[in-house]
Amino acid sequence: NYSTITDYTDADNIWPNTTLGKYIGETMYAMEQTKNYYNTIHNQSGYDSAGYDYKVFLNPGFNNNAYYDLGTHAIAFGGNTNGDSAVVSLDIAGHESTHGMVQFSSNLVYAYQPGALNESFADIFGEMVERHARGSNDWLIGADIYMGAFRNMSNPNQYYQPDTYYGTYWSTSSFDDGGVHTNSGVQNYWFYLLVNGGSGTNDNGYSYTVSGIGYTKARIIAYQTMKGLTSNAGYADAKDLSIAITTTIYGQCSNEVMQVRKAWAAVGVGDPFTPY
Repeated sequence: NYSTITDYTDADNIWPNTTLGKYIGETMYAMEQTKNYYNTIHNQSGYDSAGYDYKVFLNPGFNNNAYYDLGTHAIAFGGNTNGDSAVVSLDIAGHESTHGMVQFSSNLVYAYQPGALNESFADIFGEMVERHARGSNDWLIGADIYMGAFRNMSNPNQYYQPDTYYGTYWSTSSFDDGGVHTNSGVQNYWFYLLVNGGSGTNDNGYSYTVSGIGYTKARIIAYQTMKGLTSNAGYADAKDLSIAITTTIYGQCSNEVMQVRKAWAAVGVGDPFTPY
């Protein structure tokens, strides 16, 4: 209930050693690190690149979940029945904030494939916030909260997400806005492969080998793709734009372009990879 909020402040940033104090402290830290990541790495100030600042509501009554509110441009972190800070963590703060970045740029429709891309970009940059703050990341979304992880970017199938476009676990249902939290696994795995590399056989029987280009390059490609898509974009559009962006940065015959193309082929988006 936004009309009855309480503003929490502290003169020395040393918060009380209470359940609420810990909740506030965790939130302040996670949002500070998110803001630092986007400012430092992507030179982005606020959600709209023009200083629209971060706003957070702590609502222990909204149990075991978090969300970004399109209307108020604010994040809500829920607690659990004990009043604990159930869902505050670096990757979740980065995830929810990234929905704000999407709203003020590509504004991807929150349904079906555009919605899946929206959710995937939120996961990608949630992990990049975690890496920026800690020096490493685990590719697990929500590993630091009391419920434990619920998505694995390195192995989407572990939590019943597809790692191949229209492959195993791909959702064709209208539930969850057309499976946005499920079908995001495809681009999540694309990004994981682009960073780290990997080999295997996808659900289409296609054998792939991707050589990772590292997170420093991959996050720039993903960021520019996120910002440059149109609101109804699908996976094919994300593939085409990411290849175009990589070509502009590194050149048409670069290794980076080759690995971006290979990673998309690995997750079943577009034709199998063939070199130029």
